[in-house]
Amino acid sequence: PITEHPQYITVQVSRWGPVPWFFTAVYASPDPTDRRLLWTELENFARNNSLPWMLAGYFNETSNLSERH
Repeated sequence: PITEHPQYITVQVSRWGPVPWFFTAVYASPDPTDRRLLWTELENFARNNSLPWMLAGYFNETSNLSERH
């Protein structure tokens, strides 16, 4: 792993294709404060890396209040 964190893990994939790339699997905390920290870390990673990058997972974000129970 390139980066391990309680809310995500990032690995570099270099087996397929000529250019290595990053993959981040996310399981975001339901706690908004923890989730804000996750977004900050992901933004920092994006700012400091130029390789292709794919993120997937469960981000625990809603687009509006009607989605919340």
